[in-house]
Amino acid sequence: LMAFILYLDRICMGEIVKSVSFNQDLNLTKEQIGRILGSFFFAYALFQVPAGWASDRFGARPMLTIYITLWSIFTIMTGLVTGFVGLLVARLLCGVAEAGAYPTSAAVIRKWTPVDGRAWASGMVALGGRIGGTLAPFLTIWMIVTLGGWRTSLWLDGAVGLVIAAIYWRVVRSNPQEHPKVNAAEVALIGAPTIEKRLSGRELKSALWSFARSRSLWCNAANQMLSNVGWVFLVTWLPTY
Repeated sequence: LMAFILYLDRICMGEIVKSVSFNQDLNLTKEQIGRILGSFFFAYALFQVPAGWASDRFGARPMLTIYITLWSIFTIMTGLVTGFVGLLVARLLCGVAEAGAYPTSAAVIRKWTPVDGRAWASGMVALGGRIGGTLAPFLTIWMIVTLGGWRTSLWLDGAVGLVIAAIYWRVVRSNPQEHPKVNAAEVALIGAPTIEKRLSGRELKSALWSFARSRSLWCNAANQMLSNVGWVFLVTWLPTY
């Protein structure tokens, strides 16, 4: 559910900016629309590490609830603004809030799932996102046509997100031991995650240098960057053209 609404809220703008109601309402240039569409992804990329750190520091349950709530509110806000600057700020804030979704999900999976089940659990998160991404164009167009405008579609997306945030807060705990319905056998099956000591300044410097010299890490980063450049184009400008 979290990944579904995550992708629905990030991809919907690609459909909205080509709608008649949006263009008649705001009358923006293609350059302004490009900045609005791109702003989300810059903020999303820049804030993934800080958002992941916050989840490790304060717990996955409260932080992901906050992230879902915030990006849902900012999605609603996107449907309220009346000009270029407002849209730009709203999409930047959406990117900041959504940045914590996948790092925090990884923390939940690491603490809740035995090692041999983590690929399946990660696949379920990815599946939710892919379903959201696949249905986003159809659902967005349907809402714009049925509800009478682009703003209403964003308000409905945001409202659904707030409901999902409430469900997440009720169902999930940061650690299995904190959940009232988890018994001792389940805790034993899950196992305790390895407690890693904090790195000293010298150890951190050494670790970063090891990362910088890793050919596999550089290749993985290049693959992620290049595939995302193409993917971002597909979900922003392809609907228009």
